[in-house]
Parts: sequence; structure tokens; C-alpha cells
Amino acid sequence: MSMVDVKAVLTQGSPAHSTSSPTRALIPANTHVFHGRDILVTELVGVLVGGSQRHICLLGPGGMGKTSTSLAVMNHPDVEARFAEHLRVWVPCVKAPSTALLIDTLCTSLGISTKSGNPFSDILSVLRTSPPIVLVLDNFETPWSAAEGQSEVEQVIRDINRIPHVTLFVTIRSSSPPCEELPWHHVNLRAVDATAARNIYLSWHPKGNEDPELPGLLELIGHMPLAVTLMAKFAASTGLSAEDVAEKYKTLGTAVMGHGLDAKTSMDICIGLS
Repeated sequence: MSMVDVKAVLTQGSPAHSTSSPTRALIPANTHVFHGRDILVTELVGVLVGGSQRHICLLGPGGMGKTSTSLAVMNHPDVEARFAEHLRVWVPCVKAPSTALLIDTLCTSLGISTKSGNPFSDILSVLRTSPPIVLVLDNFETPWSAAEGQSEVEQVIRDINRIPHVTLFVTIRSSSPPCEELPWHHVNLRAVDATAARNIYLSWHPKGNEDPELPGLLELIGHMPLAVTLMAKFAASTGLSAEDVAEKYKTLGTAVMGHGLDAKTSMDICIGLS
């Protein structure tokens, strides 16, 4: 199974919604377990529907829920009312480790089939004649961190930024947004609180509700949403108590996720993709 497939399983991505513009890559459905980000989602929805050109950038390490938060924002009723379905476009940058592949991914996501010989020019032409539109650049660290060509990626972002009715919504494993001079509303995602972490765990492993050692396990893994999810799945599949899972984690680290679970929920792979 490819790493892209792993992330699709982890985020519980459902097929894209029905569409009036079938050639565009639409926003996937929300993850079905999502806790602890309600205030942030409301804040970001307000940025999108506020009318001013402010791009959004969700920062932070893998496993904090940047992608799932972006989905919750983009599928919010207020955002759906502001931007028609085909004007909320999903751009999966995990498949784009170069400027050329980023441009190719943008063409695919926007449903651009015309070939003028300059695909980026085609992208800009489509965007300039579009109504207000949001491009969600998920996992933008892939093109941004490529060994060569960051200046070219910067130019792509700056050229799109010059179109006033285009909003960029970037998720990236980083501590700062790309092209920092742009009008970003950026948020560095941290771990969720203890209550949200518990709710995530119990969504996957309800039998853990009576386990007195559960708070200790959740604290051990830092309330990180992805780690909580994978620990809960591990406990559910093995029948181990929270105390036993914690002991295995202390001994084996993230490799504990390889015991009793298949590659779809390998912690080492999934954290790198979140």
C-alpha cells in the first residue's frame, strides 16, 4: 500500500461530494472523528467568509490534525454558502515534490485540459476569470521542502496571490508560512486538550471509558490527535489496557503500532503524512 493510500485511510476520507463541475478535485468529506478544534474552525471560517483577501496557513508537526481541520473548515455550512462546490478546490500536494509536479497537480485539480504550451499560464487564466475561489494546498511541505526549486515554488504562490479573488488555504509541516510577506492568517496547531484527547480515544475504543490509566496514556503521548487515534486502534485490536499500551510504548516507542495492526495504521508512516 502506498503512503498516499495510508493517509487516505487514516483521515477516513470519503469520496468527494457530488459535483456540478465533475472535472475538478472537490473537498473530501470530513473525518468522522474530530474533537478539540471547534473554536479554531469558527475562527478560520470567519476569515474565509469575511471578504478580505487573507490566505490561511495551518502550521505544525505531523499528527496534529492540520488536514482534518482544513476539511472541517471547508465543509462548514457558512463556507459552503460563500463558495460554490466547484469553487472549493482540493490540491493534494503530497504528490508534488517539484515545481513542475505542483503545476501539474494544480492543473488536474482545477480540471484544466487545454494545453497552450504553458500550463501555469493556463492556471492563471482560469483563476483570473473565476468567481471567488479557494485552493486548499494540502501537505504543501512536499513541494516547499524539495531540494531544488523553492524559488520557483515561491513564484507560483506569489503569482496566484496577485489575483485578488483567489484564497489559498495551506497546510504545511513547518513553523512559518511560505512567502511570509503574503497576507497570511496562520495558526500553529498544538496538541488538543485532555478532554478532546479522551473523546478521540473513546470514539475508536469505547471500552476504554472505564480504564483508570487512560489519562496517563494520553498524557504520555502528549494529547497528539494522530497518536491518540493510533493508540486507541491498537488497544481496541489487541484488548490491552491503557497501562499495558503505555508500557509497550515506553519500551518500543512508535514501533508499538506495528504490533497487532496492519500497515494502514503504522504510526511511523502516518505521522509523517499528517
